[in-house]
Amino acid sequence: MLYSVPMRGIAIRAGMLRGETPQGLETSYIATPLTEQELVFEGQYPLSLMQDCLLNAEELLVMAIANTAGSSLRDYLLTFTDVLTSGDVLPSTDANGEQIIGTWGGVFDGSVTTIPCTPQPMEVIRRWQALSSYLKSSLYYYALVGNQILHTRSSVVLQCCKYSREDQETALLANGDMLLPDVLEPALVCGALSILPSVENAQSYRSYFNDVIGQITSNQAVTPTALMKQVQEAA
Repeated sequence: MLYSVPMRGIAIRAGMLRGETPQGLETSYIATPLTEQELVFEGQYPLSLMQDCLLNAEELLVMAIANTAGSSLRDYLLTFTDVLTSGDVLPSTDANGEQIIGTWGGVFDGSVTTIPCTPQPMEVIRRWQALSSYLKSSLYYYALVGNQILHTRSSVVLQCCKYSREDQETALLANGDMLLPDVLEPALVCGALSILPSVENAQSYRSYFNDVIGQITSNQAVTPTALMKQVQEAA
C-alpha cells in the first residue's frame, strides 16, 4: 500500500480536502500523491504537519512492534547485526549501519546463520570457556550480560529491528510503499489524527490507536475490522 492511502484518510477526516460537491471531493481524494492543491487553503493544518503526524504515529507502532518479542510484525523491521565475538558490546547499529531499536531477537552462529544458539546462564558460558580446550562437542550457547554478549561460538549474529525516520520521510514524500503491513493503515490514520491539534473526535481516534497498540504488545492478532466501528462513528 502506498503512503498516499493513509494520507488521504487523514486529510478527509481532518476536513482538509478541497471540494464543495461529492465529485469535487472525489477529485481531491483520489489525487496521488496528495499535494497542497487538493487541500482547503483556509484549513488549519498544513500538508507537512499531517505528514509529520503520520510519521509520529508510525514511530509509535514501530516501537510497539520492536519491543514485543515474538511478534510476527517484527518481520517488517527485521535486520541482523554484524558478527560479534564473545565479550563484544552489543551494537547500536545493524550490519548496514542502520539504527537498531527494540528488544533483541534470536542469536545465530556467525558462520552458519541458520543455526540458532540457545540462551544459557552466564555461569554455563564461563564454565565452557574455562574447559573448552578439553571439550570436543560443539555447543551453541549464549548469554546477554548487561550490554555484552558471551557465547560459545567463534562468532554470532543477532536478530533485531531497525527504523529510520529519515528513510520513511523520503518514502512518504515520494509516495512509496508503506513500511508496515496494509492491515495497520487504519491505525496510522487514527494515530495521526489523534496527534493533530484540535481534531474533532480525537479521543475516538486515540482509543482505536491505543487498542491496536495493545493488541500488538500483547501478541494478539490485529483485528481492525472489529475495531473499525469507532473510526466510522468518529468520521
